[in-house]
Amino acid sequence: MPLAQEQALLKACRQVITRHGYNGLRALVKSLQAQASPQGTFDLAAFRSELRRFGVSLTENEWVEVLTASGAQGAPGASLRVFTGAILLTLRGPRLDAVNRAYELLSPDRLSGSLSLDLLLSSYNADGHPWVLEKRTAAKDLLGQFCTMFSRSTNPDGLVSEEEFYAYYAGLSLVTDNDAEFVRTVTGTWKLSGQGRDLETTGTTPLSGTLSKTSLAATFTRSNLASSELVNLSIDGGKQYLRHYLPGPRTTVFLDVSIGNTGKLHRIVIELLYDVAPKTCENFRCLCTGERGTCRRGLPLHYKGTRFHRIVPGLLVQSGDIVANDGSSGESIYGKSFDDECFAVPHDKPGVVSMVNMFGPNTNSSQFFITTAAAAYLNDRNVAFGHVTDGWEALRLIEGCGTEHGVPFEDVIIQDCGQLQ
Repeated sequence: MPLAQEQALLKACRQVITRHGYNGLRALVKSLQAQASPQGTFDLAAFRSELRRFGVSLTENEWVEVLTASGAQGAPGASLRVFTGAILLTLRGPRLDAVNRAYELLSPDRLSGSLSLDLLLSSYNADGHPWVLEKRTAAKDLLGQFCTMFSRSTNPDGLVSEEEFYAYYAGLSLVTDNDAEFVRTVTGTWKLSGQGRDLETTGTTPLSGTLSKTSLAATFTRSNLASSELVNLSIDGGKQYLRHYLPGPRTTVFLDVSIGNTGKLHRIVIELLYDVAPKTCENFRCLCTGERGTCRRGLPLHYKGTRFHRIVPGLLVQSGDIVANDGSSGESIYGKSFDDECFAVPHDKPGVVSMVNMFGPNTNSSQFFITTAAAAYLNDRNVAFGHVTDGWEALRLIEGCGTEHGVPFEDVIIQDCGQLQ
């Protein structure tokens, strides 16, 4: 694929992920599938309009490159199959090999072009996910998230197309920092052996706009799987989820807040949306537990003792400056700051928990705010990643300490915080 096409496609993919989370590319593919002609093609104007609806905003030259890369060979318009293959350029080398192996495991008939939804759900092994092994989140939370993304409501025919399976992992690849973690995620959740060795491929390349095979996965260079490499699918975590955890609770954290000198603590409980913004949620969770120790300046990576330094009645309450404690600084568990992850959650009601961008886009650190009213103007500007599930009275009392200019007239301090489940 020419470099200009690759760069334009990557930009478009990142914009979809930023707007809709790492499941965004799969959602886009499913939406295109529902609108495609019987031959799987689109009028270019309709194709471009759908990409725009998913948040893609490109220059005219970049649009030309994306549409060219998505073109149906020998026919006018765009091809769903060619476009799906093109966006898989985020899967290279060991990442692609791991996804290929997972698809082979789950697809008894590799040329059918689809997987059984029931098999997919019953085979998912959250216990093998790196986040669970590292105790960053609970297995049942991950199972719940996966079974929400792939469900009878999203796939009523009980089938998961090959295109959407690969698109799901293309999106996950965009938000995963390194090959090793991505490979461990795929091999662990689908119980592929070889988790401790490098998964090597030979000649693995992203798909171009010249697909002719019946099976999307068959166009990739594949590794040969020996039966000894596969783990019996009857021993699975997905069935445990379906039997014991439906519906599974998400990860929740708490903030115990003091107001003035009353000595009374007011608890706010927040549910974290790991399925939408996992990196942002993990930052907030760790800052609640304090498990990451100290930051580069030697100060605790912990919200305990942090003030609500800005409170604007009818808008928001803001805290999280773990460095200066006055709203002028902050630090994340990833370093000084990290990029905006996605804008999938709107600021459409009270209780939305969102990150503060201190110095413009992509400057998230530790500061956060909780809305006390709908604030649509913050959409596509600040990353919302959770919402209040309990402690509304506490939130009301905190809001009551605010002023028009945001400077509270009472000390409002997070005296304790942590993870509930």
